[in-house]
Amino acid sequence: MKIAVMSDIHGNYIALQRCLAHALEQNVDAYIFLGDYLGEFPYPQRTLEILYELKQNASCIFIRGNKEDYWLNRRKDQNCDWKSGNRSVMAMIYNYNMTNVLTGSIPKFV
Repeated sequence: MKIAVMSDIHGNYIALQRCLAHALEQNVDAYIFLGDYLGEFPYPQRTLEILYELKQNASCIFIRGNKEDYWLNRRKDQNCDWKSGNRSVMAMIYNYNMTNVLTGSIPKFV
């Protein structure tokens, strides 16, 4: 059995698509994702759409990373402690807000 292990996508759906294409070329049987699906890169919704579609068509295991913890904590409490001034965190706040505006809800993590 061939297993593809991926982590730290951080919303980079273009790189994710290329990694998945390579995995398909290798005849991968299953996927394990180690978290940090969203983060600093734009288009978090597109990243989630790709992962949701893959989950419907392949055997996948998803583990929640620290970035998902940040998003889930933010959903529970808008005043949660995201360290200000850090570019990475500021990009996450922007993506969090834009995903909420575009979809009307915060993405559900797998």
